[in-house]
Amino acid sequence: MAKIVKLLTRLKSNSFFQIIQRTLVILFPFALIGTFAQVLSTSFLSVGGFFGSIFKINAWLPHYQALRILFDDLSQLTLGMLTIAGAFEAAKYTAKYYQKDDQMAGLTAAICYGLIFFHRMKGNTVTIEMRYYDYHWLLVGIVVGYLVGRIFKRHGMDAQQQAPHHDLILNRAFGALKPIFVAVFWALILHAVFGLVRFYRVDSYVLNAIQNFTNQPSSFTFTMMSALLTTVLAWFGFAGPLAFSTKVVETEVWDNLSYALSHGSSWKIPHPYSASSLYHSFGTFGGTGVLLALVIAMIVASRNRNSREVSQWSLFPAIFNANVPMMFGIPVLLNPLYLVPFTLLPLFNMAVASLFIWLHVMPPVAYPVPSGTPGPLIPFIGTNGNVMALVIGAFIIVLDVLLYLPFIRLAENVDQAMLREGGRTNETA
Repeated sequence: MAKIVKLLTRLKSNSFFQIIQRTLVILFPFALIGTFAQVLSTSFLSVGGFFGSIFKINAWLPHYQALRILFDDLSQLTLGMLTIAGAFEAAKYTAKYYQKDDQMAGLTAAICYGLIFFHRMKGNTVTIEMRYYDYHWLLVGIVVGYLVGRIFKRHGMDAQQQAPHHDLILNRAFGALKPIFVAVFWALILHAVFGLVRFYRVDSYVLNAIQNFTNQPSSFTFTMMSALLTTVLAWFGFAGPLAFSTKVVETEVWDNLSYALSHGSSWKIPHPYSASSLYHSFGTFGGTGVLLALVIAMIVASRNRNSREVSQWSLFPAIFNANVPMMFGIPVLLNPLYLVPFTLLPLFNMAVASLFIWLHVMPPVAYPVPSGTPGPLIPFIGTNGNVMALVIGAFIIVLDVLLYLPFIRLAENVDQAMLREGGRTNETA
């Protein structure tokens, strides 16, 4: 254990890793606000949402659709723009680490990232793909910001420590011209490359390849493989194959539902081990990575006050399977301390659920579930109220909490080791 702590401490002390961690944490408040807005829109203000359907929101709340649009806009302008903010913060922290002009570096990175994915198609039409600006592309934004910060390290002037003054600010602006020109030059190169990618539809071919990968008849083995790929990509911040719906998946969902409706139960549906029956029903309690269990474990057992506070704020969205606040606030995203449980616990949940389905203890999930349904209730509602599905879902989340505890202890030991190392460094200095 001591060797593992030492290795992780060394990794976490790396400057690039530190920049990633600081960038994610500083974006936490915006991720939290955006996620709250998303949950309210999806679960509470939608006619097809969990609480919206239970309380018949359209029957008594005037202008509920306008309210939903309002929260959707708030979500889009927070979660939907996190990558731009991530590029800004990563460049700022990088430049500050090397004692260069951090504000100019941050502004340059934000502009460069926007320039890369902004282009005109034939007919002089401006096309902006907003998917490149939301949190799923945050890793790319951080890398762009880090590289811009390194450009400022190489070509920029040292940071001005004097009090603000017109002449000093002007000198600062002129001192940043060279790294700005260099960064914008490379951003223009990438802008042209991205334009060619879009013109020749390379991105569409990649997306189709991912969809074709999932466009296969479901089986236990294939569903588990797809889930593993999905969780690994989610740890890097990207959407995995199970985030895409395909014709085969839609056909299997309808086959299962048709059988369940015609026979009055889902006990013998034709596709019991599909992604809908396993991954979306048991592998996403609190979102990808089963982060509802991490939230509960942090609140109950963490000795770190900041981690407990982040978890308390993240509990509400995690109940409704929104994991972005925990991904940023702890952070879990790109954090090697949580890689193993984040990627493997969903598979563990699916394996346990499959065992109980195979033993005929509970039926597989086949019925539709309202959007924004709390994770542990999805198996219960999706089996048309089977009590054993509710019990097994609760049993699985308890196991998940227990399995997250050792990793919380490991993370806290690494943090303590870093504090000791920092103390020794200060004493030596």
